[in-house]
Amino acid sequence: MERTKIKKTITTTILSALVYLSASAVPAEEFSAKYAIRVWTTGSAYASFEEDIKGSIKVGKLADFVILSQDPTKVRPDTVKDTNAEETYVGGKLVYEKR
Repeated sequence: MERTKIKKTITTTILSALVYLSASAVPAEEFSAKYAIRVWTTGSAYASFEEDIKGSIKVGKLADFVILSQDPTKVRPDTVKDTNAEETYVGGKLVYEKR
C-alpha cells in the first residue's frame, strides 16, 4: 500500500513538473531530470519563502529526502517511472524502508 502511494506521489510530481516546465516555455524535450529535480526542491522552497529551511541538504535545514532505486539523472527518460523509493527520511529520521 505505501509503495503504491509513494509511486503515485512520484508520478504525480513528475507530471506536475512537466506541466509547470512546459508552462514556463521550456520545451519538454530540452529539460533534464536535474532541472526537474531542482524545480521541485530549491524552486519550491524559494516559491514558498522557505529556502532558509528547506530545498537543499545543508546543515541546519530540514532533512526530508528519499533514497531511490536508481538515479533519475542517469537513466533513460522512459525508465524514470520505474524508480522506487528505497528509504524515506523526514526530519532526518527514517520513516519508510522498502522490505
